Amino acid sequence: MSPHWKRYFSTITNKGCALKVTIFKYEMKQLKGPVLIWSISLFLVILSILPVYIGMMSSTDTIVLEGFGSNPMLEAMGVTLDVIATPMGTYAFLTFYVFLACAINGMNLGLKMITKEYLQNTADFILTKPYSRGKVFISKILAIIISALIIGLAYFLGSWMGMLIGAGGDYNFPAMTLIAFSIVFIQLIYAALGLLVGMIFPHIRVPLLVATAVAFTSYVIGSFSNKMGYTALTYLSPYHYFTSAEIIKTGGYEPRFIVLSLVLIGFILGISYLIFRKKDIIIVS
Repeated sequence: MSPHWKRYFSTITNKGCALKVTIFKYEMKQLKGPVLIWSISLFLVILSILPVYIGMMSSTDTIVLEGFGSNPMLEAMGVTLDVIATPMGTYAFLTFYVFLACAINGMNLGLKMITKEYLQNTADFILTKPYSRGKVFISKILAIIISALIIGLAYFLGSWMGMLIGAGGDYNFPAMTLIAFSIVFIQLIYAALGLLVGMIFPHIRVPLLVATAVAFTSYVIGSFSNKMGYTALTYLSPYHYFTSAEIIKTGGYEPRFIVLSLVLIGFILGISYLIFRKKDIIIVS
């Protein structure tokens, strides 16, 4: 290949990469505030309440433990009173509530990635030249992944510090790490779902309300399936893909649910991308 053509293709490649970086920076700038708020909030919440709950659960006060025995969350998690009385069991119990919050955040994040462009009248700008729809879509996905990782890292650090304060050395660090970073997968699954819903219904004006409804409905489905023994329904509730009790017991994720999560995310994103490529631009005034 001649030097002229090498320079030509190099210029084209560099321009394409520059466009991706520009869109990615734009998306991250849009997400900076929410990601910062979520990261700090989860860090402070788990850091402050984990030592308190560990101390409370590890006490000899059976009345406290019996009070938790009727908590429906325990059935949803598959955790017994014997497990929850340990530092890791207490952490698993608290993290399940965080799962619900992160599912709402992930779904809301995915929805807003699309709906904000239509509600802010920026869809005509980002979906036309010089930005190809493929570059725009990839940049949005990368922004979601980085955001989920940052929030997951903040939760992990808060969990680690809280565990050191509350349990000292009496805990399983690898299991705690896996449980903490489960919220990354939860956010990505629901974010992918949010993207798909946003592609189909781009003019949703209250994405947080929709995200809350979807996240809570999937939680109810999972709890119902555990209660009634309908294991097939468990696949409709991503909360149960990363059961903390199973991680504590086996020291790892269940391979079938990891594969299912990756396939589910890839499948939903694939459909979303096909819709995104062909979607007409209709601006809401």
